[in-house]
Amino acid sequence: MVDIKDLRIRKRTYQFGIKRRYSSELKYKKVQKTPMQKIQEAIAAWRKPKGKIVLEDEDEEKKTTMALEQSVKKKEKKPLVSQKIIMKAGGAFVLFILIMVTAVLFFQSSVYSQEVVLNPVLSQSFSIDVTGYDLLTASSKEQPRYPYYTAFVRLSLEGKGVGEIPMQLEAYDTVVPSSVYILRSHRYQAETYPEFINTLKTNLSAWGIPVNEIGMDELSSLPSQSLVIVPSGYIPEQMLIGQDTRLTSLLARGITVLYIGQPFFRMYGTQGAVVSANPAALDPMMVSFDEMSPTSSVTGFNLKSPLYSISGGTMIWGSVSALSYEQGYLIALPQTLDGGWGSGEDAAEDVYHLIVQMPWLAPIGTASENVTVGENATLIELFTSTFEGNNKYVRAYGFNEEIGIGFSKVLYIQKSTNGELYTQGHDIKPAGLGSTQMDIMAELNEPGGEERLFFTITHFLEEVDREPIAKTKVPLNSQPTFPYEFVLPSGNYILNVVDSDGKAYARSYLKVGTLEIVQERHITATDIYKFSFYLDGQPTYVTGSVYVGGNTANKMDFENVHEVEIEAAKLLGGPLAANEDHTFTFTLGEFEFTETVRKISARSIFDNPFMMGAVVIGVVALGIGFLFARKGVTMYGLDIPDFPPQSTTKIPMKKEKLLGIFHKINDRYKWKATPLTLNEVKSGFRGILYGGKPIFISDYNLEYLLLRLMGMGLVKKELKYYGLTSWEEETGNTVRHLAFFRKLRDICINNAVPFTPLGKSKNYDSKITIIGQDIYVHLYDDAGRIIPNALASLKNGLNIILFEEEAERSEFYEYLSSGYAGGTTLKLEVQAGSVLLKTWKEFEGMVKEMKV
Repeated sequence: MVDIKDLRIRKRTYQFGIKRRYSSELKYKKVQKTPMQKIQEAIAAWRKPKGKIVLEDEDEEKKTTMALEQSVKKKEKKPLVSQKIIMKAGGAFVLFILIMVTAVLFFQSSVYSQEVVLNPVLSQSFSIDVTGYDLLTASSKEQPRYPYYTAFVRLSLEGKGVGEIPMQLEAYDTVVPSSVYILRSHRYQAETYPEFINTLKTNLSAWGIPVNEIGMDELSSLPSQSLVIVPSGYIPEQMLIGQDTRLTSLLARGITVLYIGQPFFRMYGTQGAVVSANPAALDPMMVSFDEMSPTSSVTGFNLKSPLYSISGGTMIWGSVSALSYEQGYLIALPQTLDGGWGSGEDAAEDVYHLIVQMPWLAPIGTASENVTVGENATLIELFTSTFEGNNKYVRAYGFNEEIGIGFSKVLYIQKSTNGELYTQGHDIKPAGLGSTQMDIMAELNEPGGEERLFFTITHFLEEVDREPIAKTKVPLNSQPTFPYEFVLPSGNYILNVVDSDGKAYARSYLKVGTLEIVQERHITATDIYKFSFYLDGQPTYVTGSVYVGGNTANKMDFENVHEVEIEAAKLLGGPLAANEDHTFTFTLGEFEFTETVRKISARSIFDNPFMMGAVVIGVVALGIGFLFARKGVTMYGLDIPDFPPQSTTKIPMKKEKLLGIFHKINDRYKWKATPLTLNEVKSGFRGILYGGKPIFISDYNLEYLLLRLMGMGLVKKELKYYGLTSWEEETGNTVRHLAFFRKLRDICINNAVPFTPLGKSKNYDSKITIIGQDIYVHLYDDAGRIIPNALASLKNGLNIILFEEEAERSEFYEYLSSGYAGGTTLKLEVQAGSVLLKTWKEFEGMVKEMKV
């Protein structure tokens, strides 16, 4: 057996450093013949004769010949270019030619199919006039005598080179802005203001909306329905604590304020200086700013790095706050012009879209129609969906995006008549399908008297029909009902009750639907086609006939049906021809509709020549790639990457600005000389901008800065709270004492326990009340202060002395036994339980237990 002393231990050490990349690769190769070698061998084997008898002399002669050939081959020189390279180049050339031919055919077909010749517009002009508007009764089918209403607007459009404009009509319960103003005032971070205002004026002028600049003295005289843009960066003082220019006064008058800037904690004074402000000055509007929950804009909205949101408001497009107050709205874009946008043009684009879209308002009734504007005046009538209430704000607008021309009109509409006019039912068929008998119910609400009244129907200012309601005079405060037979073509109509002088006493809206025939489905194999009938999207029942292919001999009749299934092959006596158009002619009353259907036979993808070409190219490419592909080599590696570098930005900052954060946070929470936690100090950096962007600081860097301030004697830390040294002189309390009270305050607030502020009494630091019991709290700092104070407040009830830790409490208990005046007495009270000595952890547990 080998002696252990003779054994030798070898040690091998591997070291990995994060600054050097270690890479170890193992390569394995499988040696095999290439596809070309296999093909050559297969060809040679196929050409070699099998089973041939060779004579002995022939065999010797053949061997001799082969030896001579081999010696000649040895003497031959190798070619400059190998055969393999020539074959690869040839294959690549063929593949390139095929790809180019296919690309040319594809792009040529695309160009021919999409080529459009546009005639340039030489000049453009556009004008629009509102020729009539009203709120009309529009009873529902479910509640025919309930006063629902529709907003009606008649417009006259005229233009040159305008083309088609999509028109919109919207009704609102709240004030809708109709004019735009920009307030001239001091501006913070607004170097791009000239670009902003020029771009905004240009964009809104395309809608016919003028933009005017006004001064602070003109703000108080603005009318309702005004929208004021305030791009000042800080709120002007007159809008925060003024009279007629105060923000709450403007909103109460129905003015919309679009503010671009920082929260209302700071404001521009009348002399242009930035001073502290108090948003509570706007009470009862209750404006509060949330800077702790970051927001971000949606895609397409240019505003970046939002600083805040308004609590209780509605968020628009991810970052804009909208807060309603009485008749107006405050719209807040939470950034300055330079800090929130890359250019004044981007800021103007955002404000422009807010003004023309007004996303903070929700319409209660809408209507839309595409109108082609020509050189001759075109009349259109728009009727919104129904709503409740007989006075509304209405906005009619339209815009052609291609040429950049449009309009926006805002109207305040009140119902023009006192009476109501209802129809019993709403399914009015077009005249071609027959007549519709219906009862008309009028509610006349005039003070008194009698008149000869007529029922009239108007369409685009033209009276379609007129009939007397009764043979005698009708009381103007009554509810007459009379029958009427409607025979009207499709369209929108206004029903009126008028007297012989044309005065209207009641008006309502009536729509006669447009008949539509919709092909629902078809079965190609059996030639079965299904059609349905609709009036303005609602199913309707009709009676008529249908024939196929223009031959009335194969007619099929149907009666009172919503849908019809046609067996075309049965009507024609044979199947329909494939890949051809076939007509289905419907006769419905006086109407005749022809629906064209194309029967398409099942096609294979190989019927498409381009698909065949693609298949050929794919096969060729696959073959070339397979033949000349590089042999695969299996490789394995270990990759240990470097740690990615972290980029930071050095920001110069004065110590006065850091110390000002403590005052800023205290002002925000209405505190006075209250120490702060690390996170609270960190939140104060969010209101500081560097290069137009908010500062985000890590905990490590913040602790380093606070440590530097502590080294300078400007900041002290107690109980994980940081406080200014200057507070000790201001308040007469040490930072430790202030931190102790902050700790007490946090515990009481978290457990809903009432407490008194510091300095309320000389005999105790704070009085707390738990379940009706008063407890007098002493924050330990100096035994010479605590002992007489505790003894003085013993008569009031239970007393508690709070210590930072157990060692501090033990030291104080020993001090009570040292013979200090009053110490022995307090020690006896402690032993009796009338004075409790608690650490912070024990005190917090006691409060929670008493609350339960």
